[in-house]
Amino acid sequence: PHSKDKCWNPDLASCNDLRKFLLESNSNFVSVETIFHKGIRDCAGVRYVGTFRDPLQRILSHIDFEHLDVTRAMDTLTGAYQPEPHHYFDQVAHFDNFYIRYLLGKDVFFLPPGSITQTHLDEAIEVLERVDLMIPLEDLNSDIWPVLKQVLGWAPNDGRADDVRRQNEAENGRHSQAVV
Repeated sequence: PHSKDKCWNPDLASCNDLRKFLLESNSNFVSVETIFHKGIRDCAGVRYVGTFRDPLQRILSHIDFEHLDVTRAMDTLTGAYQPEPHHYFDQVAHFDNFYIRYLLGKDVFFLPPGSITQTHLDEAIEVLERVDLMIPLEDLNSDIWPVLKQVLGWAPNDGRADDVRRQNEAENGRHSQAVV
């Protein structure tokens, strides 16, 4: 189960933690699929790439993938259903301004329904302006590799193209985000 304190990798709370993780794991990328922690948003020498899906399609995908009861999921928006804090996947954030909540971290992610303001939107736009590349999830199976080569130096023959394609196809495109 997830909780408010475990909805991101707590070991990646700062740029130094991120660098240490990458060195120790001999990796050149890391995927954050829950909340974009403030401590790793502005690390020098790090390229930020994100995927996104049409908001309504993301909600439907999330409900389907997590096997959520649609009525209960929608009741989170009215406050008729209050999920337990450790029930991460049916929190209101998944149905109310998810991308803003995701980009601004756990303090905003767990706000009650209807709490997202213009200020939050403005802050999320500022975060997005520091992202190197945003890719619509539906475009992952297209010829995105020239852009990834330009932004990240990745070449389509390094195996990543097939890995990403297989990952998304295995789930019939149901993921709301994907690892690239």
